[in-house]
Amino acid sequence: MHVSAELLLILFIGITALSMSLQALSVWRAAKTVRRVAEELQKETRNLQAAVDSVSAKLTQVSESLEPVRQLGNEFNDNVHFVMGAFRRTTEEVDGLVKEVIRLGHEQAQRVDGLVTDTVEKFEQTSEVIQKDVLRPLLEIGSFFKGIQSGLSFLLGRREKKTATKSPEEELFI
Repeated sequence: MHVSAELLLILFIGITALSMSLQALSVWRAAKTVRRVAEELQKETRNLQAAVDSVSAKLTQVSESLEPVRQLGNEFNDNVHFVMGAFRRTTEEVDGLVKEVIRLGHEQAQRVDGLVTDTVEKFEQTSEVIQKDVLRPLLEIGSFFKGIQSGLSFLLGRREKKTATKSPEEELFI
């Protein structure tokens, strides 16, 4: 089975486009998942912050009645705020990461589009070169050889007619 270069080129372009589309889809799904996780993380952060604020308020009330416990409550409150600040910063970093992944996905999609466009242009240029520089000369050479063959057939056909004009007696003599 003979596969033409054009068919192979189209097949490779198709495979490349499919793989790039799958890669873009994977990046998009990953970005979507990271964004969903970040949103859940922010929601949990708010819930946790509300719970911490509630606990902090109750601890403040208890600590007012018990002075030694109050100092411990303040330290705990400070630690919780520190942890919540770190948690909030981490959430912001995750959000930044999601935005960066989305931006990179967009850039990758633009690159894929540019690559496909460039490949199609090169394929068209290659087709033109093949038609211009390969097929036309081959057709001309083929025509040249057909002309030579027709000329030889004509010449050889003429000789046979000359030998065919011999009488049957001459042929037997030979």
